[in-house]
Amino acid sequence: MYVFEWTPGMDVESLCEKLATCVGTVRWWSGEMVYIGCECPPDRKRRVASILAGALVRDWLYRQLVVHVQQREPALMSDEIEYGVLSQLHDLRATKARFAGDDLDAWEAKLAADLSAWMEQEDRLSLPAFARFRMRPLLTALTAEVERRMHQMRLEDEYEESLRMLRYMLNEQPVVKRELHVFCAPERIWMTDAEGELIRDEEVLAAALAGETDVDSEDLAMSILITRSPCRIILHDLDPDAPWPRFSETIRRVFRERVMPCRGCTTCWSHQGHQIRGDELLDLPWSDGAVDGQGLDI
Repeated sequence: MYVFEWTPGMDVESLCEKLATCVGTVRWWSGEMVYIGCECPPDRKRRVASILAGALVRDWLYRQLVVHVQQREPALMSDEIEYGVLSQLHDLRATKARFAGDDLDAWEAKLAADLSAWMEQEDRLSLPAFARFRMRPLLTALTAEVERRMHQMRLEDEYEESLRMLRYMLNEQPVVKRELHVFCAPERIWMTDAEGELIRDEEVLAAALAGETDVDSEDLAMSILITRSPCRIILHDLDPDAPWPRFSETIRRVFRERVMPCRGCTTCWSHQGHQIRGDELLDLPWSDGAVDGQGLDI
């Protein structure tokens, strides 16, 4: 009889049901540890090894990742963590993502081969100890990836919450029959009215000149847009490779149907052709608000 030590708190009944499909006798008992015993004919050893490898790569690995994320992200709900880890593992398996040299299916096949070879020599094995030793490179690499994805999910949740707040602030403002043009370039953000005149907001400029360290150019631009609440925004996206979250995308999601993309104006054509600064194109008079000779860019 083979005796396998399993992890307490995990679904031992399902594992035993799978083993029972290929061996005659399976039973399990628990105390401080959980043990599974089974009679296995020689021609079924590979199948048993495959079932055990699947339990390690799917169930045991999943539980290790959930525990790790719970420790790193105590503010998240347990069901949120479990669903997030499960969906990420499914995605990583479906996309054949490679960790420590192999994808999850290849890791499972390799572990099955190792277990099958072990069963030719021994009849007792601690599956958790085997997994910690043989799967350490996989667990390390996969933990880093899941942690990165959970961090990104948290950032996306925070971003969605900021969008809801901005939309609420916008809805409190009366819609003004005015068209504004917003230029989002790698070097700066600037705005003009429908006639091409630079948009100024004295209160916003005063806040910037006061050295507000927690207010950046995008905050300033969004403050102007929400305060003025134009019925129409022409968006000139001159920085399509900007990192997430792109300010142009934030404008689209806050102002929604009010936003129209530029269809190809002189400024956009010139910027795309020469990658020069917006003030070289429009000769914007930001120096009126200069401090120590430095112009103010939104």
